[in-house]
Amino acid sequence: MQLRECARVKGWMLWPVTPKVHRMQHVPLYASVMNPRHVQNYAEESLIGSCTQIWHRSVAGRYRSVVQRTVLSKKLLG
Repeated sequence: MQLRECARVKGWMLWPVTPKVHRMQHVPLYASVMNPRHVQNYAEESLIGSCTQIWHRSVAGRYRSVVQRTVLSKKLLG
């Protein structure tokens, strides 16, 4: 956040902050009154999204039976 603020002062828009990151910055403030049963965060959201895109491109024809291994290999090697 300090690097982002330094860049903003100079007129550079670097280190974008997504809404989810912004919301997570408020968690310490509300930690004493938050009920963990009603709070959720999908920590690996970007991983799931990128694996889903790879899966859609890979699940075709004769490779359908080994698509899980193919997707994980592509994600690991990519």
